[in-house]
This record gives sequence, C-alpha cells and structure tokens, in this order.
Amino acid sequence: MTEKGLPAPGLRYENVESAAIDLLRFPMAVLVVVNHSCPSLVPMSEADFPLLSGEGIFTYISCLIAYVIGRVAVPTFFMISGYLFFRNIPLFNARSFAKKMKGRLRTRIIPYVLWNILPFGICLLYATIGMIYNNGNPESIPDNLRHATFWGIIWDINIWGDNTNFFGLPTPNCAPYNAPLWFMRDLIVSMALSPLVYLIVRRLPFTGLAFLFASMYLHLWPFVPGLGAYAMFYYTLGAYFAIRRKSIVAFAIRFKVPVLILAIVLALFCAWFNGAGTPTGEAVFPFFQLFAVFSFFLIAAEAVKRGHRPFRSLIPACFFLYALHAAPLFAYRGWPAKIINQFYIYLFGTSSPAAQAITFFLTATTTIIFCLGVYVILHRTLPRVARVLTGRRR
Repeated sequence: MTEKGLPAPGLRYENVESAAIDLLRFPMAVLVVVNHSCPSLVPMSEADFPLLSGEGIFTYISCLIAYVIGRVAVPTFFMISGYLFFRNIPLFNARSFAKKMKGRLRTRIIPYVLWNILPFGICLLYATIGMIYNNGNPESIPDNLRHATFWGIIWDINIWGDNTNFFGLPTPNCAPYNAPLWFMRDLIVSMALSPLVYLIVRRLPFTGLAFLFASMYLHLWPFVPGLGAYAMFYYTLGAYFAIRRKSIVAFAIRFKVPVLILAIVLALFCAWFNGAGTPTGEAVFPFFQLFAVFSFFLIAAEAVKRGHRPFRSLIPACFFLYALHAAPLFAYRGWPAKIINQFYIYLFGTSSPAAQAITFFLTATTTIIFCLGVYVILHRTLPRVARVLTGRRR
C-alpha cells in the first residue's frame, strides 16, 4: 500500500487481505498461549503498591500484554472466520452453504471433536491405571471422568462462574473437556447459523450488528452453551465485509488514525483495571477489543506492504498450538502450559517481580516451543495423523 492507503503496485486489496489474514494466524495463536501463561494479577486500580515499583511495573506490563492485548486474539479469529466463510461466494444458497459446511467438517469439526475425545481418553486411561495400581476403588477416578457423556465431553463438561445476565438469569462460563476449544465450539455454531447471518447482513446489517454488540455489552443474551453474542457479533462482523464485498483493510485504513489512537488509549486504560477483570475494565474492554481487531489488520497490512509473508509451514501449526497448549492430558496434574509453569516456579520461585517476570516469559516461550516441536515430530513421523488433527486438506 502507498502512503495514501492505496495498495502498492502489484497488490490488490484482496491480495493484501489474504496475506494479512495468513500473517495474523500464528501471532494470534501465540497471544492465546501468552494469555494462558500469565499468573493471576492484582488489578493496579486495587493494588497497595505503586506503579513505579518492581511489583507495579511487572503487574501493569504483564496485564497489558496478556490480559489486554492477549484477549484480542479470539475476536480476531471469529472475525476472520466469518469473513472467510462468505468470501468468494457469488450466490449464497442451500447448495453453497452445504458445500462450505462439508469443507468445514474436515477442517474444523473433526479436529475439534478429536481434540476433546483424545485428551479425555488419555486422562481416563491415566486415572484407571492409577486406580488399579493403588486400591482398585473406582471412586478414586474423578467425577468428571466417571460420569462424562460424549456430548458433555465435546460441549459443556466444564461449567464455572456465577455470572448473570441483564435479566438476572444465570449465565455461567462453560466449555468442552479441552476448555480453550470453547472458541471452536462457538465458531461451529456460528457457521451452522450462517444462513441467518446472511439474512441479517443482507437485510438489517447495521441494526443486526448493533443488536449483537448491545447483547454482548449489556449481557442481554441467555445462557445457551455454544451460542453466545460474543462469537455471533464478531463472526457476523467478518461476514458483513465478505457479503457486502467490502475490504476490512480498506475500512481500517480509512479510519486509521482514530482506530489506532483509541486502541492504544483504551489498552493503557484497561491494563490499569486488569483488562475486563474489574467492573470499570469490563465496561470499557469491549470497545477496546473492537478497535484493536481493526488495528491488528492495519499492522498486518503494513507488514505485507513491507514485503513480510507468513511462513507457510506455521499456518497448519497454529491450530495445533492452540489445541495442545492447554489440553488436559495429565488428569488433575494439568496441561502442558501449567506443568511447564510449575517447573519454572520451582526453579525461580515467585518471591520477586523479576522471578515472576522470568517465569511468565519462560512459561509462554517454552510452551510454544514444546507444542511446535510436538507438531514437527508428528508431521514428519505421522503426516496423515497431523493432517487430521490440524484439519489440513492435504
């Protein structure tokens, strides 16, 4: 793109957009790992230590990176998914919808099911061996393993929180067995509702998007596992650009200055209030995420302009990293990121801000390296298995 925001010679907005999306995939997966590697933090707004202290600097910067910037990854994925589902469809009808869903069966649904069933099976085997080795009492197997159903494993076996919506009805958090894959579950539901999304975008685009954002922001949505206003809003927003034949990059460039300024200012503000972890932060955070998503597209488009391209070999590894880093493979002992974190806490402790910073950095870095290493080994030794687990077509 040129300084005036136009594509550079030889580049079209469509090409820039495709390259930007591919460029975003791996950093977004990394941000998810960073978010899940961060220790619990005291909101600076409630802290009894000053900002310009070791503890204050660590807390504020860690929150900014993990709890603020790190939580832009999921809405970005939702928006990209909505855009890609409807892109290059000249006429959306039952036939084109069925074709799209058939493709997503292999690239999304089958990997999603496997990444829940396999960890559950491993944990059940681990617990069963422990039961036999110890006392043979089936009561020693955790309840979530003994009483699990197939539907629960892939949908809502994990339920926590005492949230309520605007009407006072309970809206707890829920997730499948591999908890971070709630994103994939909600995405699959959003894709299944693509005909409704298409009607909204074609007939009531601004009203529909405003309603979804208001439902998300004001907590108007009822508790329906897999169907949330958060996923539906960003998926529909991405669909809007594809269905209306508009460029996300062109839109972001058009409003470049206010988008970047608001994203930066709101990020710094939200970091003081622990992201969305306090009432004040929660009230502001949805606006930050919206501006930040478009900021990510701006940054990626600028990188494309400067000649940066993603490593193609990393693209299929993105979902593998996302799915493995917090997969509960070791029963009650935890998941890769947790075990790695416990190892570094044992080495460095948490008695000082420096030790906490080192542990946080090394946990995220080692987890990423470990997951990518497992992917490389699997890809080289069992390429067909790797393709199935990552949803690759070939």
